[in-house]
Amino acid sequence: MQKDLKGKKGNSLESAIIIEAQDTIGGVTEEHTFLDQLFSTLDIGIRSVEQTLIIEGQKQYDQFVITMDDGTKKIIFFDISSFW
Repeated sequence: MQKDLKGKKGNSLESAIIIEAQDTIGGVTEEHTFLDQLFSTLDIGIRSVEQTLIIEGQKQYDQFVITMDDGTKKIIFFDISSFW
């Protein structure tokens, strides 16, 4: 999967990675595929992943907080409005 991020980095709500899916299963699959590809390039393993739903006006977002084996955290936001 090569997703065209159009400059989106996912490190804030404003730069959330837009997921375009017809249904929840497709949207969740796309989120997890993106995360798998992103973190497969890192040499550090993942210790835990927390997911939170955020609703801002008419938009819905998933926030993932990923804790790496070395204790560092990475936060990634997805705009899931298309399928929520």
